[in-house]
Amino acid sequence: LTSETDISISGGVQIFSHLAQLALNRSTGSVALDPSGAFCPALDFDVDGVGGLSCVQAVAFTSGAARADSAINTEAVVVINRCAYPLTVVVPLDEGSATRTTYLAADMGDWASLSQIPLDYAHPWTYASLHPQVSAVQNNGQSVSLDLPPQSLTAVSLDHASPPPALSTSPSKPPPLQPPPPPPPPPPVWELNENVNCYNGMGATDLEIPAGSMYGSMSLSDCKRACASTPRCEAITVSKGAGSIECYRRADVVIGGCDRGGMYDTHVFKPVSPSPPPLPLPPPLISSPPPPPPSPSPLPPSPSPPPPPSPSLLPLPLPPPPSPLPRSPPSLLSPSPQPSPPPTSVPPPRPPPASLPSSPLPSPDPP
Repeated sequence: LTSETDISISGGVQIFSHLAQLALNRSTGSVALDPSGAFCPALDFDVDGVGGLSCVQAVAFTSGAARADSAINTEAVVVINRCAYPLTVVVPLDEGSATRTTYLAADMGDWASLSQIPLDYAHPWTYASLHPQVSAVQNNGQSVSLDLPPQSLTAVSLDHASPPPALSTSPSKPPPLQPPPPPPPPPPVWELNENVNCYNGMGATDLEIPAGSMYGSMSLSDCKRACASTPRCEAITVSKGAGSIECYRRADVVIGGCDRGGMYDTHVFKPVSPSPPPLPLPPPLISSPPPPPPSPSPLPPSPSPPPPPSPSLLPLPLPPPPSPLPRSPPSLLSPSPQPSPPPTSVPPPRPPPASLPSSPLPSPDPP
């Protein structure tokens, strides 16, 4: 099982759960009663091997807490009428307001999903397999008179909660905070299709057994509750009129394929899905100035041209070497040869700059 929708309960489980709640949660003991004021013939069959039992049987559920306003301490009473005719009985009950719940043998019931049951499983269940009659009872004495329908089970229980414990003078811790209860499910929505009759072969599948039979004669609201507690039921076809109407449960309904006209209406169940949670608001838009453009990276400095060489480093031009004097043949009349003058001294060249290779100057030819 994966969820409560996979669990179904029958009418017998519904009655057993109701009686168990009275016995376990609302009382500390029980006692058999002999209802007064009723003609109770004996059963013509044995129950668990016991014969001669009365058609009317009752049990009282009592509380062990002392009550100042009553000495009876009867919290609830359950009465079974197996007779085929109505009876009136008088049973003891503590004073106060109470709730009466009556289950009829004519209510055949059906399987109901556990998801239809109240979250705290508190009885009476009006949307489960059976559809009991529920009414309020005001008891001003120490007994109550009950009109029992034929072949029925009636439970009457006081509306007050269990008596509170005695006050204590010692300090106590405050109860822990409980989370808030979940929101109630949205109510179902029924879509009315007037003068539309849906049945087998005409836009629907009959859920009644046997097919074509009527689920029952009841009010429109009870018919809707019967459909809501029936698996696969998605619509009801009912006879026109007020008060008690004919109730037919339907599945696989296609309104366009149903019969038109006549004295029937079809109500289609439209489950309401819970609204999704609101979407979170987007963050506010804040206009921010655009980021500054990236600063250009500095260009590498361009290489500067090499400075011109200093004039002092430039090589001076060398004078041309002296040309040799012409030599004539000796003559007797010519004086004796004189020594030739020394060559003109040439200043030595400056050394070349370190960047230029030096070349030796040619030595002048001897005279």
